[in-house]
Amino acid sequence: MSSRVSASVVTFFVLLFVSTLPTVHAADSARPIPTVAHLFHSVVPLGQDGLLLQPSKRSLILVASAQSSGFDGWQQVEANGNRLIYESTGYRVHHYPEYIDFRVTASARRDGYNLGEPLYPTPCNAEIDEYLLGLKFRLKIFHGIDAKVLEPKAVKLVGVPADMPYDERVYQVSFKLENVPVDDRLVLEVLSPEGHRISKFHLEF
Repeated sequence: MSSRVSASVVTFFVLLFVSTLPTVHAADSARPIPTVAHLFHSVVPLGQDGLLLQPSKRSLILVASAQSSGFDGWQQVEANGNRLIYESTGYRVHHYPEYIDFRVTASARRDGYNLGEPLYPTPCNAEIDEYLLGLKFRLKIFHGIDAKVLEPKAVKLVGVPADMPYDERVYQVSFKLENVPVDDRLVLEVLSPEGHRISKFHLEF
């Protein structure tokens, strides 16, 4: 008799404990949990590109990054197969920052760079210093199949002064964007002194 009573008491408490557990529905268990795919800082690397200048056969490397204090703390979140951008405060990002600077290094110095293969053949009939000082830039904004071209608000040479011959130049190229949706794709194009596109760098979220 005593053992039957004890067993009944144990059974009662087990059932009571199970009844207090939260109910798990099939839909809840299948619901994806949002994850932070990438955390951005004020500088966003855009990669590098290698050129082979002709006829000199001299290698030229281009390295680019996008810079804006507005990028700092952005989070790329993946949920339900979509990628969304949020600020660190939790608010959804809908537009690019109004001002973005691109830092472009154009270097004919092989030290410290992995040029990769193959290098893209590019005509260059000028001295390397003259060629690097003559580089031009523009920004293309792609919205679906539509494209808009922006000219720089400012182009600044960083580091070695222009009147000092050198085989590496660093540019800060500044653009002003007006309500450009963050879903649009930005492409920075680097142009030769003659105006031909020699490289491009993509910025998209």
